[in-house]
Amino acid sequence: MNPEHQRIWEQGDSVIQRFQRMATKYDGAADRRYEYESREGNPVKFTNDKLTRNEEVLDRLQSNLLPMLQFQTINLFESLNPLGLQQEPESKIQLISQNQLNVETHVDELRNWFDEVCSGHLARAYPSNDYHYQRSKFFRLSSLKGYILEASQDIGRSCRIAYDILNRAKRSTQPPSQQTNKMYHQGILLAEKANRSFQAAIECIKGSELDVAEKRWQSSLVSIDDSLRNIIGLVTPLTNSSPRQNLIQESVTDLAKSAIILIKVHKVFFAKFFSRSGAIRINIPCYTEMSSDQIASIVRSVEGVAKELLGLVGHLKGTGRFGDYITNKLRATPSTLQARFNPPMDLLLLYLIPLIPDTATQNDYREWLLTWSTQRHLSSENYLKHLADLASS
Repeated sequence: MNPEHQRIWEQGDSVIQRFQRMATKYDGAADRRYEYESREGNPVKFTNDKLTRNEEVLDRLQSNLLPMLQFQTINLFESLNPLGLQQEPESKIQLISQNQLNVETHVDELRNWFDEVCSGHLARAYPSNDYHYQRSKFFRLSSLKGYILEASQDIGRSCRIAYDILNRAKRSTQPPSQQTNKMYHQGILLAEKANRSFQAAIECIKGSELDVAEKRWQSSLVSIDDSLRNIIGLVTPLTNSSPRQNLIQESVTDLAKSAIILIKVHKVFFAKFFSRSGAIRINIPCYTEMSSDQIASIVRSVEGVAKELLGLVGHLKGTGRFGDYITNKLRATPSTLQARFNPPMDLLLLYLIPLIPDTATQNDYREWLLTWSTQRHLSSENYLKHLADLASS
């Protein structure tokens, strides 16, 4: 092998070894174990001094450390371009070494801060007494920690790829193979994914508590839309059926139509009160007087509604095997949905609607809520009537 190539890569060995160390340090399995273990036991309690310190650190993370890590992470993995390593190995190794040090230093700083903040535990069940913790409420911290762990895991996976790329470059002076170039692009994709997690962490720090919660309820809103589309598909009548089948199908169609109205009534609740363009989201500050458990109850409500409606779709599709079990499940749907809406309705009246500065707008929201409650009751009664018709057909 070329002596000059050998000399250069003797210097590059430390870079290769550091990538191996970083890959091990940010190993996904280790982080998942850490995440699981950190959710056991009693939650940590913050003193006023600690809360002040946390606020200062969160400001620094948002304005400095996380944006800097986004820049440094992509710089590091772009500097691993296999063609550049083959053409200018010495200068590229020096550049990689500096970029590598920057990323490792700042990822470690980020993770060390979370070790300090979570010196107790992020509780599995969100506490109901952290309403005064500002941005250090456990609901926000657990979301933030998740984004940071995701980012560090993706950086760890990128480091494994970087380790392989550098070893290939060390072993050969030939132009990089197609496989090496493919590995490089995989590393870039992982670095970009890590940067998206860093961006989510920035938004988690600076956003309102509803912004943080929205990341968790978004998929459930999509599920509600899917359930609505699926039930609309059940309205199409069958052809070439017997008179009795047509009678049953007509009852199923009527029930499905009433279920469509039921879903739309419940869906509009979330659009009215939790849309980003609504008065509540526009006026809500970064943190409120709600506790982590209360914030989480909104997410649980959306998730519970989505799950109930998904079950409704499944039961309606199974009406060809109609029996007491399915009838009872369908009959329980309105009361189950009502129970899902009690927590967010309480929070709206106690905390969220009063945040709107205009009294007239507050009153409009309260009146809308009363009207909506009436519409929900009527749609539930209509649904139960058609269910009774189907059961007797």
